[in-house]
Amino acid sequence: MGEEGDFICDFHGKLDMADAVTLANMLEPLRPYWVEDPVRNEALPLYRTLRERVKVPLATGNAGKVELRELIEEQLIDYARVRIPNEGGITEYMKIAAMCEMHFAGLSPEGTGPISTAAEVHVAAATNVPFLLQISGAGTRPYLPQSYDLRQGKVYVNERPGLGVEFDPKEATLITEVTQPGNLGGMWRPDGSYTNW
Repeated sequence: MGEEGDFICDFHGKLDMADAVTLANMLEPLRPYWVEDPVRNEALPLYRTLRERVKVPLATGNAGKVELRELIEEQLIDYARVRIPNEGGITEYMKIAAMCEMHFAGLSPEGTGPISTAAEVHVAAATNVPFLLQISGAGTRPYLPQSYDLRQGKVYVNERPGLGVEFDPKEATLITEVTQPGNLGGMWRPDGSYTNW
């Protein structure tokens, strides 16, 4: 990465407040781009206390505009990590972007897929906030011959109609079928109890 590289440290909401503060303060001299999800998402009010105790930039997401409003307006976070599909579409996402713009916070959606990434590129082009896309598995997919345009680490708005996404149903295959509730992205503790990560 070198001295010019930026990095993000994701705590995944696995730490209690004391450990989150300790680790964030240990990371401060390394100048992380931000510390992500230092406490669990259902503990969003703790960001007021956390902001007083750490100096690193903070980011959180997986919450809607109502939950994020206080965090953004009071500058308790530096980046809202929200995704278009989780927020209810582009209109709801633009409302969060407007809050971020008014209170000098950035947006950084984690990639949920090429279609939502294409939509997030359009939102980024329509707002004036710092915008950092987190994309995993970038590249072409046979069922999506056109989605977002990625060149040299940057994503660009394209000239194609709508979001610029083309879908080829002949190339799509069934990956999985959910017939009953399961873990749904969470994690099981050794004692069998459920935790959000």
